[in-house]
Amino acid sequence: MIKAVLFDLDNTLILFDETAFYQQYLANITRAFQGLMPMHIFQKRLMSASQALLQNSGKMLNSEFYMSVFAEGFAQKSEAMWQKFIDFYQQDFNRLQSLMIPVPGVHELFNYLRQTELKIVVASNPLFPLTAQLKRLSWAGLADYPFDLITHLENTTFCKPQTGYYREICRQIRVDPHDCLMAGNDDVNDMIAGKTGMKTYLTTDSRLIGEASLAVSKNLRDSEVEETVKIEYRGSLSGVKKVLENL
Repeated sequence: MIKAVLFDLDNTLILFDETAFYQQYLANITRAFQGLMPMHIFQKRLMSASQALLQNSGKMLNSEFYMSVFAEGFAQKSEAMWQKFIDFYQQDFNRLQSLMIPVPGVHELFNYLRQTELKIVVASNPLFPLTAQLKRLSWAGLADYPFDLITHLENTTFCKPQTGYYREICRQIRVDPHDCLMAGNDDVNDMIAGKTGMKTYLTTDSRLIGEASLAVSKNLRDSEVEETVKIEYRGSLSGVKKVLENL
């Protein structure tokens, strides 16, 4: 019996070209960090810290692990740097909203979910702090949805495609993995949830913008083994409703 549904965010609940997004994101956030460290060092550390999260295996919060890598050698400025991140996501991050494309049927699906007793989780790869995740959910038109959990840098100790990430979610919402459905567009990052016993649903809406535009998330895990994972269901995001009705 399904008791919880987990949804990826990027190119699942909202669509965008990851390459175009990252280029604009990098330009804007680099500008926000002017004066704290040289631009070329900042950009290198930004990517290195995100990739390093794959090495965190429950040892500490992702936010702490991220900053230990990002601010190495700048320990005296670590707190100021974290605040710079928060300020950026609260303000200049809004400039990227124009790149977002609504997913057909998202509001109808979540209106249906409101009427159920299912626990609903935003299982977005926790590479951002909460303030950024909330902003991105607002771009998807889901700012007011009462999610049971939203994963972010400050409340996780694993990230995708680690199976520990999904087990950690289950512990937080107190639902067994076998009673969960994970829906997302990435056949590795999201479908790996099936290895914990979760049912999996591969969304196909991202094909509307072309698979080549999803390169950034694949590059972030370039040192990981690309596993073949069983996919139980696939279709548009709106098709999740029919699957839930038949489970």
